[in-house]
Amino acid sequence: AQADDTPEMILAKTLPESVDVSQYWVSEKYDGVRGYWNGQKRQMYSRNGQVIALPQWLASQLPNVSLDGELWAGRGQFEKAVAIVRDAQPDDQAWRQIRYMVFELPDHEQEFGDFSQRIKKLEHILKPIHSDNIMPVKQWRVKNRAELSKQLDEMTRADAEGLMLHLASAPYQTGRSDALYK
Repeated sequence: AQADDTPEMILAKTLPESVDVSQYWVSEKYDGVRGYWNGQKRQMYSRNGQVIALPQWLASQLPNVSLDGELWAGRGQFEKAVAIVRDAQPDDQAWRQIRYMVFELPDHEQEFGDFSQRIKKLEHILKPIHSDNIMPVKQWRVKNRAELSKQLDEMTRADAEGLMLHLASAPYQTGRSDALYK
């Protein structure tokens, strides 16, 4: 089903050569299905606004705040993730193979500040859940492009899709901007 109130999401641009990568948090780019949890309405949407049918055990663990992340089945398992997540009747056993890798707290810039502050708050919100299926995306910093390139090479050799860079000082914003690169 298509959502009536499709949320606007932050979208990544390709990293240009001129960007100072030391001003960004870095994380793995997960190859899965985008999942926007709207918190109070207890509903998850895909990037295109499709309602994602979650199994009750997973939905009941999610907090009453909006979250943005990737529904992920593991490296090299994109097709598997899509097949599980797009099923109109969630298969409880299949969904246990999916991890909701949460990378953002949308709609909370007033409350939680810039991206550096939001990732700390995100970890605080998710820590008490104690679930192998819901976790914050690991974020780290790099000093320069050489360090970033080395990490990208290591990650892609290990079958990761790539890396994401999120501007540490960025307020939450939707659409494509210089706050988020892949």
